[in-house]
Amino acid sequence: MKSNRLVRFAFATLLAVGLAACTETKTEVVEVPTDRIVEVIPACSTTYPSGACPAGQSCFQGACVVTATLCGPSNFTGSCQTGYSCYHGGCIPTEVVPPPVVDPLDPCDQMVNTVQPVLGFAAARPLGTGGVPYTYDHDGDAGTAPVDVPYVQKVSLTVDGLQFRDLNASGTLEKYEDWRYGDICRAKDLVTRMTVRQKVGLMSESASIGGGTTDGVMPQSAVNSMAVDLRRQALIRFNAALTAAQYATYLNNVQALVEGMPLGIPFVITADPVHGVGQSTNATTGVQTLSATANVSHWPYPAGIGAINDANLTFQFGDTVRREFRALGFRWQLGPMADVATEPRWARVQNTFGENAHHVAKHVKACIEGYQGGRGGPGLREGIAATMKHFPGAGPNEDGMDSHTAPGKFNVFPGGMFEYHSIPFKAAIEAGSASVMPCYSIFKVPQWDPEQVGAAHSDALITDYLKQTLGFDGMITGDWGAAGGSAWGLEMFTGAEKAASYVKAGSHQLGSDSHVRVQEAYDQGLLNDADIDGAAVKILEMSFKLGIFENPYSDPAAATAEVRSQANMLAGFDAQKKAIVLLRNAGTANPGRLPISQSRYTDIAGGTTGAPDVGEFASDSDKDGQIEVFFDGITDSLAGTDQYGTWLLDYDYKAAGSGTPGTAGFTLPIVQAASAVDADIAVVRITARKGNYFGWDAGVPLSFDGVFPGTATDTNRAAAVRDARRVIDLFRIRDGYTASTGSAVAATNPNLRIVLVVHMDRPPIVKPWVNGLRTLDETPGVPGSYPMVSDEANVNQTIVTTSTPTAKAGVDTLLVEFGAYDRAVLDFAFRRNLITGWTYGAARLPQEIPSTDAAVMAQWEDVPGDSVSPTFIIGAGSNLPSN
Repeated sequence: MKSNRLVRFAFATLLAVGLAACTETKTEVVEVPTDRIVEVIPACSTTYPSGACPAGQSCFQGACVVTATLCGPSNFTGSCQTGYSCYHGGCIPTEVVPPPVVDPLDPCDQMVNTVQPVLGFAAARPLGTGGVPYTYDHDGDAGTAPVDVPYVQKVSLTVDGLQFRDLNASGTLEKYEDWRYGDICRAKDLVTRMTVRQKVGLMSESASIGGGTTDGVMPQSAVNSMAVDLRRQALIRFNAALTAAQYATYLNNVQALVEGMPLGIPFVITADPVHGVGQSTNATTGVQTLSATANVSHWPYPAGIGAINDANLTFQFGDTVRREFRALGFRWQLGPMADVATEPRWARVQNTFGENAHHVAKHVKACIEGYQGGRGGPGLREGIAATMKHFPGAGPNEDGMDSHTAPGKFNVFPGGMFEYHSIPFKAAIEAGSASVMPCYSIFKVPQWDPEQVGAAHSDALITDYLKQTLGFDGMITGDWGAAGGSAWGLEMFTGAEKAASYVKAGSHQLGSDSHVRVQEAYDQGLLNDADIDGAAVKILEMSFKLGIFENPYSDPAAATAEVRSQANMLAGFDAQKKAIVLLRNAGTANPGRLPISQSRYTDIAGGTTGAPDVGEFASDSDKDGQIEVFFDGITDSLAGTDQYGTWLLDYDYKAAGSGTPGTAGFTLPIVQAASAVDADIAVVRITARKGNYFGWDAGVPLSFDGVFPGTATDTNRAAAVRDARRVIDLFRIRDGYTASTGSAVAATNPNLRIVLVVHMDRPPIVKPWVNGLRTLDETPGVPGSYPMVSDEANVNQTIVTTSTPTAKAGVDTLLVEFGAYDRAVLDFAFRRNLITGWTYGAARLPQEIPSTDAAVMAQWEDVPGDSVSPTFIIGAGSNLPSN
């Protein structure tokens, strides 16, 4: 697009030179000898168009004018020389200014909806503590003045035999109240009835209404957010102490309060993705814990859903989120992530669907369809608004840092794969994603980001690429701080200037940043009425699409029945098991170490029946007639209960043997070993080394103990080292080692079989565990020390299956999971509680696992699967044997 390319070039040039053409002329004072003539700058005139002017004025087309009236970074509508127009604070040729976007047709020409929706009204005005009505100063003129605009109980109107909500209490049906008209029509009509303060109040989404209360009473701060600041969108951080019914009650009170205010604009509640299961290891104690939002059902992270690779299951996940959110009173989800995980060091890869853009696109589309009531479902009016993020793709963060903070503010494309990262966003747009969240990052792609500013501030990315090229027509909301402290490339701008830049680029709603900045930008002339109206229309259009102008309420009793229901909980639990990827399963008998089984045997003794005898069972490695299993997991127990016990009862993976050796049906007892020393099999859970969510000054290594290459303090390494030592301790038990004194420590259980289960936040460097280490010895003179597993010189370069003095073997079995309770891991390991129609172990890696930190450093951030000699490629995995 020639005109836009010229615009971007002109804007970038003007930023670089500081808009010198529009600044005040200054005279440099130089001391000269008295015998020389001092040059006097002539006064500004048509003869001297660069002549001198008084302070605060500049010579403009031959006349002195107030500098503040000229085009500049603080005046986006200022004057320019003849033939030029002010565009984003710079003077560019008028001929290249893009024309304003206008609707080709009047959207209010005809009514498009014919089905009477169910209407909802507040049962009564919500009351504060002690049953006292809330007070607020609606017009903001006196702070603690009495209520300026009284609360009005809203009623229905009957027109043409149909029912409508009289939201402005006028007694007349307005277009914005008339559900028969299209959403954009209603939004435009409503905006004409709003004050600037009301429209500006729409333009910031933040955690402004608290996290809910057990009694439904809203804090005064939440009331002020709605009644004084006039906000109509907010994010909630879940409070584990609240029940589903309490959330529904609290949010119903939020809706009741705003319904009674002028225009009756409902409130849209959102949340970050909350259905995943995380895992971590305490750096001090080594204790392992799971983290999951207690208020909803629990599923694997999106990377696990990508590993399952079943679009129908992905849709089921999205639909579950839709039903649970709506029951609670939420109508908006800040997800899914459409980013492609091509940079393995990035701390957020577990929240993507994987590393292949086409694979990610398939699951992003299915997830959005689930969120928004698609695939023949009820549609967005019974759905939740999806937010594809982080446009145009946050995956290739430089060195795997994160753009929440300045060190990680660049996204880079050394492999030229910018368009590749757009593939999932194109699929999301095709699926009808209601909103989009741009990335914080500056994108080092000159053809699409010439200004070198954060994506949400880039006219080229937001207007030219997202809207005009890709065809997105929904609401654009901001990542938190993207128009404030994290407005990269605009660090020297004021808060008002950043807000103006954000809106002028085509973005609509600030994330958490104060709406006051938008008001300041308007008051200073940086934004005009058309700018504010355009953003307000798109924000309100999404609200109309969701149907909340007809009924924003939820039923607390229905919330209790829906949220964390048996169906939702067990579907999530099955997905946890389905997402486990089997990457290694050594051993030749029957084949492999898994499943742990009482019946897997090889007939060695012979006999007339071929029936099993003691010593023939694959899982009984020490041949003592029982299967001892050591489990080091979250609870460290083979028997117990968890949140699934309500439906699945308590679990117990121990079982008494039966029958007589040498006869059909003979099985061995399974017992829990107190330690790996006493075990046939050790099943041990660890967590991959975590990245850093807030930038730092270098990429965090993927190895368990590699030294952080930057200058910041790496707070994640200690926990990963704890887990690395867990595995080395098992190797030492099986293979022995040399103590720091130089004395040999013999193996205490040479028959031990090791099953390693890794929680994959990021792709872990597992080559030391798969191939084995050359030495397990302590450092001479340093008792209690361990070898560095990130030291390539100590890692076998090929897989060793038998321990020798010079090269120790690796683990027998390697599993990775993406969020799973112990019960799910043990179900997989023992092959218990089979899922009908599912092949155990069918999941495959959605992202490659590199072999070394050096290989990670050498790969390109934007290219999928490009590390040298990865330990496991994308798509790796195998099925669990059935016997």
